[in-house]
Amino acid sequence: MTTRGEFITGLRDLADFLTVNPDVPVPAYRCQIQVSASGHCDTDDEKRSFVDRAALAMGAEPHDPYGDGEHWEAGLHFGPLYYFAIAITKAQMEDFREETRLGREALAARKSIEAEAAEVYDADRLHSGEKVTIHTADRFDGLDGEIVQPDEEGGFEVALPAWNGAIRHFEASELTRRPVLAGGAS
Repeated sequence: MTTRGEFITGLRDLADFLTVNPDVPVPAYRCQIQVSASGHCDTDDEKRSFVDRAALAMGAEPHDPYGDGEHWEAGLHFGPLYYFAIAITKAQMEDFREETRLGREALAARKSIEAEAAEVYDADRLHSGEKVTIHTADRFDGLDGEIVQPDEEGGFEVALPAWNGAIRHFEASELTRRPVLAGGAS
Protein backbone atom coordinates (compact mmCIF):
# COMPACT_ATOMS: atom_id res chain seq x y z
CA MET A 1 0.00 0.00 0.00
CA THR A 2 1.26 3.51 -0.81
CA THR A 3 1.84 6.24 1.74
CA ARG A 4 -1.26 7.99 0.36
CA GLY A 5 -3.33 4.80 0.69
CA GLU A 6 -2.09 4.23 4.23
CA PHE A 7 -2.98 7.81 5.17
CA ILE A 8 -6.53 7.55 3.75
CA THR A 9 -7.06 4.15 5.41
CA GLY A 10 -5.85 5.60 8.70
CA LEU A 11 -8.34 8.48 8.46
CA ARG A 12 -11.20 6.06 7.76
CA ASP A 13 -10.10 3.77 10.60
CA LEU A 14 -10.03 6.74 12.98
CA ALA A 15 -13.51 7.86 11.88
CA ASP A 16 -14.86 4.31 12.31
CA PHE A 17 -13.22 4.00 15.73
CA LEU A 18 -14.66 7.29 16.97
CA THR A 19 -18.09 6.36 15.60
CA VAL A 20 -18.31 3.07 17.53
CA ASN A 21 -16.63 4.47 20.68
CA PRO A 22 -18.69 7.55 21.59
CA ASP A 23 -16.97 7.86 25.01
CA VAL A 24 -13.61 8.57 23.39
CA PRO A 25 -13.17 12.36 23.40
CA VAL A 26 -12.57 14.40 20.25
CA PRO A 27 -10.91 17.82 20.03
CA ALA A 28 -13.14 20.63 21.26
CA TYR A 29 -11.58 23.06 18.79
CA ARG A 30 -10.36 23.12 15.22
CA CYS A 31 -7.92 20.35 14.37
CA GLN A 32 -5.27 20.55 11.64
CA ILE A 33 -3.71 18.07 9.26
CA GLN A 34 -0.56 19.63 7.85
CA VAL A 35 1.29 18.51 4.75
CA SER A 36 4.70 20.14 4.88
CA ALA A 37 6.42 20.92 1.59
CA SER A 38 9.73 20.39 3.41
CA GLY A 39 9.19 16.65 3.24
CA HIS A 40 8.84 16.83 -0.55
CA CYS A 41 11.14 19.66 -1.71
CA ASP A 42 14.55 21.19 -1.06
CA THR A 43 14.55 24.86 -2.08
CA ASP A 44 12.18 27.63 -1.03
CA ASP A 45 11.00 28.05 -4.64
CA GLU A 46 10.28 24.31 -4.95
CA LYS A 47 8.35 24.39 -1.66
CA ARG A 48 6.21 27.31 -2.82
CA SER A 49 5.52 25.53 -6.15
CA PHE A 50 4.51 22.41 -4.19
CA VAL A 51 1.87 24.45 -2.33
CA ASP A 52 0.73 26.10 -5.58
CA ARG A 53 0.19 22.66 -7.15
CA ALA A 54 -1.66 21.41 -4.05
CA ALA A 55 -3.85 24.54 -4.12
CA LEU A 56 -4.73 23.91 -7.76
CA ALA A 57 -5.62 20.27 -7.00
CA MET A 58 -7.78 21.35 -4.02
CA GLY A 59 -9.40 24.28 -5.78
CA ALA A 60 -8.06 26.49 -2.99
CA GLU A 61 -6.34 29.85 -3.08
CA PRO A 62 -2.70 29.84 -1.90
CA HIS A 63 -1.83 32.67 0.48
CA ASP A 64 0.68 33.97 3.01
CA PRO A 65 -1.17 33.38 6.30
CA TYR A 66 1.03 35.69 8.39
CA GLY A 67 1.94 38.29 5.77
CA ASP A 68 5.63 37.80 6.57
CA GLY A 69 6.83 36.31 3.29
CA GLU A 70 8.08 33.27 5.23
CA HIS A 71 4.98 31.04 4.87
CA TRP A 72 2.87 29.92 1.88
CA GLU A 73 -0.26 27.87 2.48
CA ALA A 74 -3.37 26.43 0.84
CA GLY A 75 -6.05 24.35 2.51
CA LEU A 76 -9.65 23.24 2.90
CA HIS A 77 -11.97 23.02 5.89
CA PHE A 78 -13.94 19.87 6.61
CA GLY A 79 -16.09 20.94 9.53
CA PRO A 80 -13.66 21.60 12.37
CA LEU A 81 -10.82 19.91 10.46
CA TYR A 82 -8.40 21.97 8.39
CA TYR A 83 -6.34 20.05 5.82
CA PHE A 84 -3.53 22.17 4.37
CA ALA A 85 -0.22 22.19 2.53
CA ILE A 86 2.38 24.63 3.79
CA ALA A 87 5.79 25.89 2.71
CA ILE A 88 8.03 27.56 5.26
CA THR A 89 11.25 29.19 4.12
CA LYS A 90 14.56 27.67 5.13
CA ALA A 91 15.49 30.84 7.03
CA GLN A 92 12.24 30.76 9.02
CA MET A 93 12.74 27.08 9.89
CA GLU A 94 16.30 27.79 11.06
CA ASP A 95 14.99 30.63 13.25
CA PHE A 96 12.30 28.33 14.65
CA ARG A 97 14.83 25.62 15.49
CA GLU A 98 17.13 28.16 17.15
CA GLU A 99 14.20 29.67 19.08
CA THR A 100 13.23 26.19 20.26
CA ARG A 101 16.81 25.47 21.30
CA LEU A 102 17.66 28.84 22.86
CA GLY A 103 14.31 30.34 23.84
CA ARG A 104 12.69 33.40 22.29
CA GLU A 105 14.51 36.02 24.40
CA ALA A 106 17.93 34.44 23.90
CA LEU A 107 17.38 34.22 20.14
CA ALA A 108 16.28 37.87 20.01
CA ALA A 109 19.41 38.88 21.94
CA ARG A 110 21.61 36.80 19.63
CA LYS A 111 20.04 38.34 16.52
CA SER A 112 20.59 41.80 17.95
CA ILE A 113 24.28 41.06 18.53
CA GLU A 114 24.60 39.57 15.04
CA ALA A 115 22.93 42.63 13.51
CA GLU A 116 25.42 44.91 15.24
CA ALA A 117 28.31 42.69 14.15
CA ALA A 118 27.08 42.74 10.54
CA GLU A 119 27.95 46.42 10.19
CA VAL A 120 30.11 46.94 7.12
CA TYR A 121 33.52 48.27 8.03
CA ASP A 122 35.48 50.57 5.78
CA ALA A 123 39.05 49.99 4.58
CA ASP A 124 40.79 51.86 7.38
CA ARG A 125 39.01 49.79 10.06
CA LEU A 126 39.77 46.30 8.72
CA HIS A 127 43.28 44.98 9.25
CA SER A 128 45.39 42.02 8.24
CA GLY A 129 44.54 38.90 10.22
CA GLU A 130 40.91 39.86 10.91
CA LYS A 131 38.22 37.23 10.41
CA VAL A 132 35.51 38.30 7.95
CA THR A 133 32.41 36.96 6.22
CA ILE A 134 31.94 37.49 2.48
CA HIS A 135 28.71 39.08 1.15
CA THR A 136 28.49 38.80 -2.63
CA ALA A 137 25.96 37.59 -5.19
CA ASP A 138 28.13 34.67 -6.26
CA ARG A 139 29.61 31.41 -5.01
CA PHE A 140 31.62 33.17 -2.30
CA ASP A 141 28.53 34.56 -0.52
CA GLY A 142 28.45 33.54 3.15
CA LEU A 143 32.00 32.15 3.22
CA ASP A 144 34.32 33.02 6.06
CA GLY A 145 37.81 34.25 5.44
CA GLU A 146 40.81 36.03 6.90
CA ILE A 147 42.27 39.25 5.58
CA VAL A 148 45.76 38.70 4.22
CA GLN A 149 46.40 42.34 3.33
CA PRO A 150 44.72 45.50 2.08
CA ASP A 151 45.39 46.34 -1.57
CA GLU A 152 46.05 49.65 -3.32
CA GLU A 153 42.47 49.98 -4.67
CA GLY A 154 40.88 50.02 -1.18
CA GLY A 155 39.93 46.34 -1.28
CA PHE A 156 41.39 43.33 0.45
CA GLU A 157 43.09 40.08 -0.34
CA VAL A 158 41.21 37.43 1.67
CA ALA A 159 42.24 33.83 2.37
CA LEU A 160 39.32 31.40 2.11
CA PRO A 161 39.76 28.25 4.25
CA ALA A 162 36.77 26.57 2.52
CA TRP A 163 38.66 26.95 -0.78
CA ASN A 164 41.89 25.39 0.56
CA GLY A 165 43.22 28.79 1.58
CA ALA A 166 42.82 30.31 -1.87
CA ILE A 167 43.27 34.08 -1.87
CA ARG A 168 40.67 36.25 -3.62
CA HIS A 169 40.11 40.00 -3.88
CA PHE A 170 37.01 41.61 -2.32
CA GLU A 171 35.83 45.17 -1.91
CA ALA A 172 35.38 46.54 1.63
CA SER A 173 31.61 46.70 1.05
CA GLU A 174 31.56 42.91 0.49
CA LEU A 175 33.08 42.12 3.89
CA THR A 176 31.80 42.15 7.45
CA ARG A 177 33.89 41.56 10.50
CA ARG A 178 32.99 38.30 12.22
CA PRO A 179 32.04 38.78 15.88
CA VAL A 180 34.55 37.63 18.45
CA LEU A 181 32.96 35.32 21.01
CA ALA A 182 33.98 34.79 24.61
CA GLY A 183 37.47 33.35 24.86
CA GLY A 184 38.56 35.07 21.66
CA ALA A 185 37.02 32.52 19.25
CA SER A 186 35.10 33.81 16.25
